[in-house]
Amino acid sequence: MSKKIIIFCLFLMLMAFAGSAWAASESSSNNTYGTGAGLSLTTGGYNSFFGAYAGCDTTTGVHNTFLGYEVGYNTTTGSYNTFLGYEAGVDNTTGTGNVFLGFCAGFNETGSEKLYIANSQTSNPLIYGEFDNKILSTPGYLGVGTQAPVRQVHLVGDNATFRMDRTKDTAAFLMVRTDTSGNPQKTFVVGTNSSGSGVGTFVINDLGTAVSGNGARRMTIANDGSVTFTGNVYANSFTPSSLAYKDNVRTYENALDTVNKLRGVRFDWKDGGKPAVGLIAEEVEKVVPEVVAHNDGNATGVNYSSLVGVLVEAVKEQQAEVDSLKEEVAQLKAMLQNK
Repeated sequence: MSKKIIIFCLFLMLMAFAGSAWAASESSSNNTYGTGAGLSLTTGGYNSFFGAYAGCDTTTGVHNTFLGYEVGYNTTTGSYNTFLGYEAGVDNTTGTGNVFLGFCAGFNETGSEKLYIANSQTSNPLIYGEFDNKILSTPGYLGVGTQAPVRQVHLVGDNATFRMDRTKDTAAFLMVRTDTSGNPQKTFVVGTNSSGSGVGTFVINDLGTAVSGNGARRMTIANDGSVTFTGNVYANSFTPSSLAYKDNVRTYENALDTVNKLRGVRFDWKDGGKPAVGLIAEEVEKVVPEVVAHNDGNATGVNYSSLVGVLVEAVKEQQAEVDSLKEEVAQLKAMLQNK
């Protein structure tokens, strides 16, 4: 082989080697591949930069993994970042602990400990997170068991149940109605309390416009199934009363005497101060215990509708007395007229 050919081949090999050395490098602590990748590295170590100008401005940053064109281009001292996708994290200069995945993901994010999964320069990515604050959010709909959710959280499946465990009272949902600016207008807490295995209550509390605290109790379902409301209860329905549901039916006796033992009262509700009229449960319990509700052994409410039967019989007894008196008056009038 002629010297010219040998020299030419050596020249091509040197050019190829030089070109490869410029586009890629590998050391004990850094790996770079691509034009300008890791171009400014000084003391930074344990970095992996793959793609043209990936980590181009990185100087002292460590433990970064950048994959894609101009990924982490302006990162200088930022460390422990993972950027994947065209120009992902391009303006994050000093941030640490970030994970940006997708085309231009985290493009304008300059902070630390952030998670972006996106396919644009948006600041409102499909998935956003904060590792230090344990936050994960999405602006869209989340489907579990479905690829077509119709609400922000949509569960589908034979076991589609939301479960929440908490070791303190109240294990609850906080439902907040806000205005268009996000300011709370009304808040209710719906949850459960427990004092032991198999023993507990279901509660609804009114927090007003607050989003924390105990609030005012509005409803309690006790362990025995009894329900207590702090306000009035209205129901546009009929109470079951068919004979088919009843045994041992008998007419209520001495109803007028029963009514005479009851005391009607005027009062103001402690919660809210609203004036009202009614009966006292503790007093009614001594006369008609069947119509009194209890919670933990204490009289708490009166089933006013059940008193209708007592009142009907009381009116009938009173009417019988009136009729008897009318008859006596008629007899006395007749006697007087005959004299």
